[in-house]
Amino acid sequence: MIRIAACDGSEHTRSLLLHWTNEWMLTAGMEADCFGVRDPGELEYECEEYGGVDLVFTEVEFEKGIDRYEILMRLRLRYPATDVVVVTQRGRPYRSIFGIRPYCCLEKPLERKELDAVLSRFVEERRRFKFHFRYNKIYYAILVDHILYLYHYNRKIGIYCTEGRYFECYMKMEEAEERLAASDRLFIRIQKSCMVNVTRLEQFSATEAVMEDGTVLSVSRSHASGSVGRYSTYYLAITGAKDKI
Repeated sequence: MIRIAACDGSEHTRSLLLHWTNEWMLTAGMEADCFGVRDPGELEYECEEYGGVDLVFTEVEFEKGIDRYEILMRLRLRYPATDVVVVTQRGRPYRSIFGIRPYCCLEKPLERKELDAVLSRFVEERRRFKFHFRYNKIYYAILVDHILYLYHYNRKIGIYCTEGRYFECYMKMEEAEERLAASDRLFIRIQKSCMVNVTRLEQFSATEAVMEDGTVLSVSRSHASGSVGRYSTYYLAITGAKDKI
């Protein structure tokens, strides 16, 4: 399920964004949890209580002209997998939006076809680039590129990421493998219970995989041939592409 927030001081704008978004998701056959908040402070509280969001539509200048850029930036850093669509007054630029690295911008008064185009592009890219799961009733969406490796134990999957971040969820390894196969990153099984992101490998052989954070993982005999074969194909493909540049 996709979580989408409309963060705007105008009740009319919030209602319009939520109504159109819910209609689009329903037509596309997508399950979505859409909610509205008045400002980034409320959005921050919502994320802390129930987990991050996939997409947020937000204005950058709120009540009485107060710029809430700092809160938006803090949220952007804490939840890097969240895509931000900045909603501005037509013809009014804001320098602060560049620090947030917005996914794109919409202008008021809102136009339905522009919102539909944003949602269509977002849903298509989401299928490839993010790994979604729930744990302890909190929803998570993490960038696939940030995953180093996954390890299955006691019916759980431990997700080890860059910068020492760690998550876990109840999921079968086969389900995780199927989801990640749709992304633009190659993951290979080196054990029945372990899968690595090839782009995050420092060294790889038939006996061990060394991740970029220094973690050393053993390659099981039963997976050695298949994993080495897939890695060799990947390595030849990227080196060949570089040679053509």
